[in-house]
Amino acid sequence: MKLLLASEGPRDFGSGETQGIVGVLVRRLLSEKFRRDVSPAEIVPVPLQRAHKHSSSTSGYPRKVELAIIEAAARGFTSVVVVVDRDGPRNVARIQDLQAGLELAQGNGLAGVAGMSQRTAVGVAIETAEAWLLADSRALNQALGAKVPTPPDPESMWGEQQHPKTFLGALISATDREHGATLDAIAELVDLGLLERRCRVGFGALADQIRKACG
Repeated sequence: MKLLLASEGPRDFGSGETQGIVGVLVRRLLSEKFRRDVSPAEIVPVPLQRAHKHSSSTSGYPRKVELAIIEAAARGFTSVVVVVDRDGPRNVARIQDLQAGLELAQGNGLAGVAGMSQRTAVGVAIETAEAWLLADSRALNQALGAKVPTPPDPESMWGEQQHPKTFLGALISATDREHGATLDAIAELVDLGLLERRCRVGFGALADQIRKACG
């Protein structure tokens, strides 16, 4: 297996020694699916590409998804996962934008692209990937080495008072732990079943797609 993971920032897909929130969770989902330990080397992270200027009619997220699928097909990957943050209720149509990218790829005439689109999962974190790490207070306590307040409903967190990045950042800042490594540690510990139940719209939908499409 060789999976292309396209997302928007290093907190999602990792940087240096870290795998990133999405990178760890996707690897764990695949390990469960295949009933074996999936190596980090089997998941190749890339930043979601900018849409090409000459394709203004299909710019934005649909074109970005299509570009990721084109890259995966050209490089001989077996599947693709694309994950972005919704970044607020105003972007409720973002998942439809990603799905439109699958449709673009299905109609693409380049070799292997349409087939790769059938092996692609797309997902939206509501409202950010950090919210997924707030689904399991036991994992937070274990990773941070401290008793932390029970987070609210992760998918309802937004705004200045309860932004997932701010909430989680404050918890980590209260410890002596390095931020990126701590995000990975929480992602390794979070109960995936609990995460699917508490973040059903975002993570639950992505998990279903990965189980059906990726390999």
